[in-house]
Amino acid sequence: AHVVSTLKALGVDTDGLSLGDCSGLSSDNRISGRTLAQTLRTGMTSQRPDLRDLVRSLPWGGLDGTLDTRFTTGEAAANVQAKTGSLSTVSSLAGVVTTSGGRTLVFAVGNDAVPDDGAYWTRGVLDDFVQGLSAL
Repeated sequence: AHVVSTLKALGVDTDGLSLGDCSGLSSDNRISGRTLAQTLRTGMTSQRPDLRDLVRSLPWGGLDGTLDTRFTTGEAAANVQAKTGSLSTVSSLAGVVTTSGGRTLVFAVGNDAVPDDGAYWTRGVLDDFVQGLSAL
């Protein structure tokens, strides 16, 4: 309840948000791409250091964390910071990317209900999307 009320107070759209466990592992968790993107944008533009640290703490593509083997080449290499989300039938990526033109973009992209536990194999499509953003 505290997370939802905090997001609402910051002006983030929380329609449909359900946090069953705040870890991402509960089947009761629901969050829209809009809520993710607005949360990241709020963190980037806030005057509050704790919120800015939210984005700064995300893994860097090709360098560390869950992105250490992703975005190792191309425009997105070392230009994307993102949080992964993975379950057997879901794969998602939300973060920020610096474009080749110097703009910073916030994104949230994912898929749902991938058959046959195949979500892992769809990560390349998400990565291609972010590579495309970085080339803008």
